[in-house]
Amino acid sequence: MNERALELATALEAELLAQFDKLEATMQRPEFASFPIEERGEIERKHAEISGLLTQADFMKYQLSRL
Repeated sequence: MNERALELATALEAELLAQFDKLEATMQRPEFASFPIEERGEIERKHAEISGLLTQADFMKYQLSRL
């Protein structure tokens, strides 16, 4: 059970990281500054939210590995 939970947490972390990297790449594009302010704000909000989720996923993996 614990091993399966760790596998799921790792898969979740990988998916979040892929989304984070995609948003990061969008934010690094030169034309990002010219995006409409609402769109930039939404991208930045999602980026920050996923960053927090990655931190939580990492901590969850740590806790599961200690069980």
